[in-house]
Amino acid sequence: MTNLRKNPVEQKAKGEQVLSVLIDYRNMPAYKGAEDKQNLLVRNYPFISITDSVTLKKAKESRTALRQGRYELQQGEKTIVTKLKDFRDLIKEETIKLINVTSEAEQKQQNEITRYEDFKQQEKEEELKKERERKAGLRDQVVEFRTLKSKAIETATLITVKAIILDIKNSHLNVEEFETDFMNIKEQLIKDANKKHLQLTEDDRLKKEKQKAKNERLKLNKRAEDLRKKEKEIEELKKQIRDQAKKDSEILEKEKANLVRQKKEKELNAKYTKIKALGFTETSEDFVFGSVQISKLLINPVNEDKFNSELIISLTESVAKEKKYIESVKPDKVKLIEALNKLEPSNMFDIQLNTKAANSLLDNFVLELYAAKEDFLNEIVKL
Repeated sequence: MTNLRKNPVEQKAKGEQVLSVLIDYRNMPAYKGAEDKQNLLVRNYPFISITDSVTLKKAKESRTALRQGRYELQQGEKTIVTKLKDFRDLIKEETIKLINVTSEAEQKQQNEITRYEDFKQQEKEEELKKERERKAGLRDQVVEFRTLKSKAIETATLITVKAIILDIKNSHLNVEEFETDFMNIKEQLIKDANKKHLQLTEDDRLKKEKQKAKNERLKLNKRAEDLRKKEKEIEELKKQIRDQAKKDSEILEKEKANLVRQKKEKELNAKYTKIKALGFTETSEDFVFGSVQISKLLINPVNEDKFNSELIISLTESVAKEKKYIESVKPDKVKLIEALNKLEPSNMFDIQLNTKAANSLLDNFVLELYAAKEDFLNEIVKL
């Protein structure tokens, strides 16, 4: 750039030369008539098929000639490119010189524009910030309103929920462009509160029904407990009645047994009286009449629990045998007395019967035997 400034004439001439090249590059030696030259080369040097060394030599000569035309054109291209580079450098230097004339003024003006634009941008950003803060404040009011009322609804009771609904309906916020959002939130809160009211009402109803059911259950449990106590008392009373009936039955059995015993004692005393009337003398264990002794054991009622049923048959035979023997000796007083003395079935008193029927039968046998003795005693008296 310094050289251009010191040699303006040379620089101008160089520029004009470059310009002339650009105006008509076909006037350059390499390009002047170049198309005709190239066509002539193609005609003068046609294609050669190589078959031997001679044709190979001719083919190489043809190639060299064709190549030379290309070399000349490429050299002309390089010359043009070099000149174009010089022209571009010249234009660049000239442009820089011209730009420097206004660059300082331009930069000064640009700095002023940048300052003002930065000021306006900052002012705009502050306004946008204020606007964002304003909107955020309004949104916060709406969000806080929703949060507080939602919490109030969530913790509401059946007593407070109606007042909360009325408070939401009467609430108002000056939230400018968020007024629609605020009204939508109010509407949703009122729906939530009404839903809460229905829920609390239903919960209260269920609670009362549950308490009522609990009270009924307690009543039923108490009644059941009272019935169980009464049933227990009834069972106790039944037991007392059964025990008393058992006692009464035992007393009755004892009375019956006592009557039987008294009857037997009465019958026994009657027998004792008859025997003593015959002249027998009573001792603690026997009745004595001369050499005849009658054991009281033969006369006393037999204990029913001391006999065995399997001896009933033999006992029956023994009684019949004794009666037959006594009948056979009736005319002889001495033999009759001896027979009576032998008629002491002491083995009977060790017999144990298993059934009441067997005991009753045994009693009849013994009574029959004792009756026979009385008859025999009467016979003795007659003799």
